[in-house]
Amino acid sequence: DWADTMDSAGSALQDFVTEGRPLQTTSQELMTQATMLQGRLLLSRIDFLGIISEDETDEDSQLRQDIAQHNQAVWQFNQDWRNLTTRITGRLESLHGSAGVDDDIPDVSTEGSGTPPFVQASTGSSFDGDLFTFMANQGDGDGYDQDAVDEAMDLYNETLDEETGAAAQEAFYDHLATMTPEEIEEFASEGIRIHVESPQMPRSQEELDNWPDGADWWHNALDEDQQDAMVEHLPLLTGNTEGVPYTERDIANTAALSYLLTSHTMTDKQKEALRDIRDSKQGDGRMLLSLNTYDSRRSEDNPDPLAAVSVGNPDEADTTSVNVPGMDSGTHNTNAEVDRADDMQGELGDDHAVVSWLGYEAPQWSDETIGKGDVLSDQHADVGGWHLAHTINGFNNTAEGQGRDPELRINAHSYGTNTAAHALTRIPEGNAVDSLTMFGSAGIPEDVAETADDLEVAQTAEGRPAVYATEASQDWYAQGGRLWGTGRNDPTKEDFGAYVFSSDGEGNVMGYPTTGHEQTLNGSGEFGYLDEDSQSFNSILRISQGEADTIDFSYEYSPDGPNWPW
Repeated sequence: DWADTMDSAGSALQDFVTEGRPLQTTSQELMTQATMLQGRLLLSRIDFLGIISEDETDEDSQLRQDIAQHNQAVWQFNQDWRNLTTRITGRLESLHGSAGVDDDIPDVSTEGSGTPPFVQASTGSSFDGDLFTFMANQGDGDGYDQDAVDEAMDLYNETLDEETGAAAQEAFYDHLATMTPEEIEEFASEGIRIHVESPQMPRSQEELDNWPDGADWWHNALDEDQQDAMVEHLPLLTGNTEGVPYTERDIANTAALSYLLTSHTMTDKQKEALRDIRDSKQGDGRMLLSLNTYDSRRSEDNPDPLAAVSVGNPDEADTTSVNVPGMDSGTHNTNAEVDRADDMQGELGDDHAVVSWLGYEAPQWSDETIGKGDVLSDQHADVGGWHLAHTINGFNNTAEGQGRDPELRINAHSYGTNTAAHALTRIPEGNAVDSLTMFGSAGIPEDVAETADDLEVAQTAEGRPAVYATEASQDWYAQGGRLWGTGRNDPTKEDFGAYVFSSDGEGNVMGYPTTGHEQTLNGSGEFGYLDEDSQSFNSILRISQGEADTIDFSYEYSPDGPNWPW
């Protein structure tokens, strides 16, 4: 046991050296780069202090970009260093007590009798990232109570039990609020699971109604030092606690993402999706609002991560639109989803944030999944509905905690309309979203919502729910999703009670007709529902801007059954 422990410790330290050397080189390069940029800055015309008033040159503009890139590289370096030390921390901490040196070892005499002397090895204090002083530290660390840390670990482990729910979550968060920043840091260093497994989410009405209010916890239970410690040392937990301001969640989730990309706990398939999430953030104003890697309530052993990426900051925007995609969506396709949000936000303006919400496991269209009935089943929408309801509650709690009252609008496509309907029948009364827009709906289950009145959506000036729906006549997949005994309502039918607008070029909104079921087609002469220059896209923009009253909903829309291509 002793030999195995020493081998493991030696391997961990060797990995630290091997992975640390490139970081040392990077550090030296960044220091040199910083010196050069400081020199260029002194010679530039950039008006940082209000002293120089001449117009900036192209060279000055390039300098601004170079400085921004340098600062981003420094931030990434710090993240990589923290990730490395955290991983080595976990490996060394796991060796405590594993060497078998606490056993009594008998002292054999010439008479053959054994005298067992007491042999006790000290395990020392917790590893704090400083490899040079780790072995010298003994006893309890300064600035924290080990009992408080141990209790936090016990409470955290309870939240991972499938049988526990809101009460376990609340007890854990309440205890975190009593811990010092040093205790939070020590707790974070004692286990790897909290760095790779996101907090669980509600899965029933009772849990959703009683889930702890993250905004109240963040603003009223934690002081600034505790908040900083949460972001720095528990990024995955902080970044996925609904109610925490989105600015802090983005910082935390970005750090957690960097760690997960180097973690041996993630499969190659999961890392591929994580890289797509990382790449989707490469653009102005993009934020990682959530990052759900795995929890014991997910349907698979190693599912793809879930995420939400925003273009624009929901903490500052007057209106936030949440796009809920349908069949075939997922974080394996984050880039494409975020690009659609970027197109929409670019048209709506700076006072608007658009979120690509990939927060549920959408059914995938393949022979295998069709055989399972995934696409025609409501199971994914049922589970995803709890996630989306939790997200909506979190948005409203976040805004309330900030003293703000922004608008929240939901745009749902295909199977995502099913998920959105589940969510909007579960959020509390008075927590209504400002509008729900459905396009290419695969149908709303009759036992979820028979009419738009069953959905928690704000009322229009006419006293009707602000629920809008459209379906192109060439969208055969949407029609198929409501067949074969699925028991799903067509939200474009008159008796459902939605405001129905055209995707076929009819009515008063300009734009090309939608020619299929997809959100975007990007082909010559072909348009999806969210392709720029399509009629449906322009109508959705009006609804998102609160200008739905400028759309003509009076045209005749009554296709006689499915319009199959054959």
